Order: sequence, then C-alpha cells, then structure tokens
Amino acid sequence: SYGIKVESGNPRIVLNNASITVGEGSAIDVASGSNATIFVLGDNTIGTIDSWNDVPSGGIFVAEGGTVNITSNGTDNILRAHGTHAAAIGGKYIDGSESYNAGSISISNVTVYAYTNNFYAAAIGAAGRGSCGTINITNAVVYAYGAGDRYTSTPGIGSAWDHMGWAETIPVVIISGSEIHTFRYNPYSDYIGYLGDESGEDGGYHATGSINCGEGGSVKSSTIYCYTGLDATTTDKVLTYDADGNPTEN
Repeated sequence: SYGIKVESGNPRIVLNNASITVGEGSAIDVASGSNATIFVLGDNTIGTIDSWNDVPSGGIFVAEGGTVNITSNGTDNILRAHGTHAAAIGGKYIDGSESYNAGSISISNVTVYAYTNNFYAAAIGAAGRGSCGTINITNAVVYAYGAGDRYTSTPGIGSAWDHMGWAETIPVVIISGSEIHTFRYNPYSDYIGYLGDESGEDGGYHATGSINCGEGGSVKSSTIYCYTGLDATTTDKVLTYDADGNPTEN
C-alpha cells in the first residue's frame, strides 16, 4: 500500500531514475510531524498504476502537520507523480465522509509533472474537502494537470471536491523564480485556487478562472502558463510576474 513510509523524523530520500508504483495508498507517505526531503536525480515516476482505480492512490501524501521538500540540483532532474482519488502531491480522499488534510509542500530546483484523474483532487494540493498547508515553489518548473468531468473541474494547484460539499479553503501558494504550467480541466475552475462547476452554485462561485494564491500567497519573478484542457497546444494566457508580484499578461 506504499513504497516508502516516513513514520517519524526528518529523512532524506534520494530518487535516482526510480519508479515506485502502488495499486492503492501512496508511493511516498509522510506522517504528521515529519519533515521529509526528497532529492531527485534523473527521471523518476511515482504513484498509481491504475488511472481509474476506485481507491485512493497517489504519488506523495503528506499528512497535516508534516512537510515534504522536493528538491534537486537543477531542473534537468524530473519527478513525475500520479494520483487517483488523491493529489499527485498533497492530500487524499476516501469517500463522502473521509478526506485527509495535507501538510506543507515545498518544490525547488527541480522539474515536476503532477497528474490526478478526477475532481476529487487537485494535482498539487488538497483532495476532497481536506485542507492543504502552504505550497512553496522556488526556482522550479512545474506542470500541474487538474481533472474533472463534463460539469466540474479542478485547478492544477489548489482545492477539490467531495460528495459532502464544496471545499471552503484553498492552500496558500507562494511562487518565486519559477515556470508554472497549470491545466484546468474545463473553464469552470481557477487555474490556481478553487474548484468550479458549470452551475457556479453551491460553492462553485469561489472559482473565477483566476490565479488565486490564497490569503498571504504570492507570485514573484515567475511566469505562469494557463491552459484549459489537458494539452499544451494552445495557452489561454501567459502571465509574467516581476519581482514585486505585478503581472503582465502576454
């Protein structure tokens, strides 16, 4: 049910051209109170082996009160993470009554591809009604693929949905010196921020098709490429942020 389980402490885990796949559970599971560093070398793939499994499985689950630091010595090193009913990196969802809050996520000096398979989770961030801690992205390249169906969409980075209702909070997202490619499944969600749906009712109004980094979040000295759909053939917009966080739309 997991590949690597961090039960306590502050370990350093090195992935060197590794592949870790799970049918359920998490490829890497970080408990509350732990601070795990994942150092990436080469091209690595972790997470679920079945993109439509009906049980939660993901790349990295970090429990509330824990921290995961994904890092390397350059963006030519890659981590590809896949989630099913779970974020690729962040929280996970069981059913209508059980969502797991996620801790804090740091991504730096590395390239990350994050995928999830439906609107129960953002690619990076929360799953179900669960919350997620602060997401820090520094000097990194990130591709975050949200998911959804005909009516509902999750952002690449942010919050998600479960059968009990809409998520009321989004993670605080702090981005600096980075290149972000964020894919929302359809036009109803934010690119970064809230889930949305076709009706815009019952909580869907939170989503405004924006870059919503939460209270205290920011984007500085970075470029964000925004897409609707799961391919990069066309961009909706490209936002370039200066060192003070002022965006210019291209």
